[in-house]
Amino acid sequence: MPGGLAIDNALKMLYYSSFLTGEIQKHDISALLSIPKHGIAPALALLPNPTTETVKVLGLKQTESYRIYDVTGAMVLDGKVNPNSKIAIKALESGIYLFALDA
Repeated sequence: MPGGLAIDNALKMLYYSSFLTGEIQKHDISALLSIPKHGIAPALALLPNPTTETVKVLGLKQTESYRIYDVTGAMVLDGKVNPNSKIAIKALESGIYLFALDA
């Protein structure tokens, strides 16, 4: 059974199907794609992109918590990052990931 991935921006939902079973899963991604209503997000950049070993969050003013999710919505990495540090991602498989910062 073929697998697939779709995003419904209106409903803020991620839909995907298993390559093995074809079972369709859905995840609420509104928290991952939104900016808090009380303010405007500061100018941040995640570089380099793409990368294979480390990534740095440019524009941080203080230490912040982060989470990295795979395309299924599973959290694969989390921790804290400060303005002068890099996040080691070498252990992650090649692919597309979503990065959430609690700034």
